[in-house]
Amino acid sequence: MAYHPYIVTRNIDGFPEQVAVLYYHSNGAEENALEDAIESLTNRRLSPSRLLFICGNGRQGQIKEQFEALDSTVLERVQVAHQVQILPYDHTGAAMTESAISLQGSGWEISDDELGEIARDGLETLIDQTGVILNAPRGYVFRKPSGRAKRVFIRTGNIFREPSSLALTSHLLLRTMPLGIKSLYIDSFTILPAAMAFQKERAEVARASGVEDSEPAIINFHSYDIDPDLRFPGDDEYAVLISASTSGGLARKLVEGHGANPLYLYHLLVFGEDEDLNERTIYFRQSESEVVPANQAFQREIHIPGEEFVAAHSSPKPIKITKGHIDSGEGKILKDPFYQESLQINLTSQNNSSYSLFGLSDDGGDQCDAFKKWLKEELEHSIPANVGWILSVDDDRSRRLAERAKSILSDHIQREIPLVSVSEVKSEGKAPVDDPNHTVLIVASDTGLGEDLLTASRLLRQFKHNHRHYVVGHLLQETATRLERMMSNLRVSGRPRQYGWSIFFGSPSGQFELHDTWKAEHSMIEQNLQSEEAENLDQKLRNVLAERHEILGGQTLQKDSVFLPRPDLNPLLLRPESVLHPGSYREIAQTTVYLGVSIALQRARDRMDPKGNEFEDDLCFSGNPFMPSVLDPDTFSRFNDGVIQSAILRACAPDELNYSNDRVLSRQMSNILIAAINHHETDSGEAVYEMLFALSTKRLRIQDEHFFEVIDAIEQQPTIDAFWNFLKAEAPI
Repeated sequence: MAYHPYIVTRNIDGFPEQVAVLYYHSNGAEENALEDAIESLTNRRLSPSRLLFICGNGRQGQIKEQFEALDSTVLERVQVAHQVQILPYDHTGAAMTESAISLQGSGWEISDDELGEIARDGLETLIDQTGVILNAPRGYVFRKPSGRAKRVFIRTGNIFREPSSLALTSHLLLRTMPLGIKSLYIDSFTILPAAMAFQKERAEVARASGVEDSEPAIINFHSYDIDPDLRFPGDDEYAVLISASTSGGLARKLVEGHGANPLYLYHLLVFGEDEDLNERTIYFRQSESEVVPANQAFQREIHIPGEEFVAAHSSPKPIKITKGHIDSGEGKILKDPFYQESLQINLTSQNNSSYSLFGLSDDGGDQCDAFKKWLKEELEHSIPANVGWILSVDDDRSRRLAERAKSILSDHIQREIPLVSVSEVKSEGKAPVDDPNHTVLIVASDTGLGEDLLTASRLLRQFKHNHRHYVVGHLLQETATRLERMMSNLRVSGRPRQYGWSIFFGSPSGQFELHDTWKAEHSMIEQNLQSEEAENLDQKLRNVLAERHEILGGQTLQKDSVFLPRPDLNPLLLRPESVLHPGSYREIAQTTVYLGVSIALQRARDRMDPKGNEFEDDLCFSGNPFMPSVLDPDTFSRFNDGVIQSAILRACAPDELNYSNDRVLSRQMSNILIAAINHHETDSGEAVYEMLFALSTKRLRIQDEHFFEVIDAIEQQPTIDAFWNFLKAEAPI
């Protein structure tokens, strides 16, 4: 991609504004590069207030031509921006304000200091997004060749996974490295791409600026295997670039042992306490630098023998799912009969930008009493009194919710309030109220990615208004980070006062791509239903599977169509007094159970309890490359309702159910499977079909030895054996 895009928030004329930054990468592929960059900055988020192209001097014309040649559908995404401009920099990285080109609007003149802040903000975003800082798991340390051990390892190479990021690092190096150097020493091949990009950028921009400057030779001295005879020149025509440090130890070694001038030593990244290093560092972050004594034998080690680390294979860490992952308030809401009738799982294409895994059906009746009470209280006590009009997103449920809101508000403030939908405003090309001092109420019933809210927000930029307030019934984003980012983006107003939010039910439910088991099940049934193995199934079970095939080929799952049946062919049901739903309740639908379990598992991934507090390590999935984490098999004993067990098997990621790397955990899981097989005619084995389906698709994995023990148990039970043969599962390879 020829552009490196990111979003920053800048204070412009006293107000915070979102600025989309696009660094031009001269080595990138040109075709569709600008379209792709704009898509990444505007998809599923608010269109930025301003668009800023940053490039080396001499490339302004190319960018201008590419922008003017954009397709009209792409240009629509940036039409709402107050300003689009190109800001070049010279061979020292300094802003060439007088050479800036305005492509749309005006009003923001960027100083050189501000350009430097924007660049550093971009690098900070890149560092956080690419996982540059790795923390050793509890009980582990990183052991370096020097013998020193630390709990933090900086993996600088992650920054350059996307080649276009070199445009950003090259600019920052231009701003930091001295002119006139003939040799650039680097400590690692890890930063060779950055050094070469800087070398090329300085030469090209200097030529475009009519300046002569030397093109430095790049010399790698390999910090982990330094030649003892290495001596740096006695002149001032060299510089040393160190990839990363937490204490400046390598720099001191080069000065004390190899004659380097400390004034010519630079760091790309520093995460440490010594602020003196900041003067010649591209990116500095203040942090405590803990050194672990070498004699702490109880620490297991991750060795770094060379330019990259080698992680020792370690046993996975079992993660407990407990009552602490479950919000009792959500449980009380979801047990209402309304959700048993209305809540559905959508099986339509997940590539659709407006896709939402969970939704509410139109035939489920009116909202629950708790929601009606909440809506009335919010509208009467939390919404500004100067509501001028109501904007409904484009779906029937949202329209009905907006009409209810209109009725409540009109009665409360004793005046009629216009109500229109997004499509109606687009068609008319005007707002129903022409008053810059009013508030617009945006209403959505249920949404996932929030694309419909972003569409409404983009539309409102065309019309004058003083304030907005979002009223959302159900918002089920994928992760806590995405939920917070979406709400934060929609609250940005360009004024000190943020836009308002009222939401009845909003919890992350896991990345939509995780919830793909029904596609695999549909394919399995389709391939096997006419097979020889299917003929050995009980005819009633064959009929049930045929019905499931038809259901799974549709668009939604509702009520009790989520899971395979019990061996007696009845649906899996939640027994009374479940931890998911405190107090008494009537029948709870499988869709409701699946949502509750999905939310609990996502809290373990987000590391946050229902109140926003961080979980202890043994209650959250780590995602650490050195120590995988898996669901504690004891979870299936703690939550022994078959419907909950089935929800766990389908809502977990495959890595979270991979017990094949630990004999003890694999044995625990195989014992649970064998018990379910042997007691399949009782409640303790009611989820056996779901367990075997997970095992057959390798979503659930155990060690080979235990796998064949499970097979032995299956072969002793004719009904279960027939179903297993129907699945046509392969033995582990």
